[in-house]
Amino acid sequence: MNNITEIELSKLVHHPQNPRKDLGDLTELTDSIKASGIMQNLTVVPESDHYLVVIGNRRMEAAKLAGWTDISATVMAVNDQRAISIAIAT
Repeated sequence: MNNITEIELSKLVHHPQNPRKDLGDLTELTDSIKASGIMQNLTVVPESDHYLVVIGNRRMEAAKLAGWTDISATVMAVNDQRAISIAIAT
């Protein structure tokens, strides 16, 4: 079951096995978020007191730079192997 919810950015953490290590220049994305918001939710997996970001690491960091405190995310209850498969496929 997937649920969309607002999550505090301080509770989001990059998935340690995410294949994208270099997020690149976030200036343009940050400006876009400031002007238009985020058009696609992040996808996260719950883990104890935080969430691992599976899809949307650049959006997460750009939202922080834009001064946001919360962000919409699709919360997926999947195992770690499935989460990595999703991250690689997107």
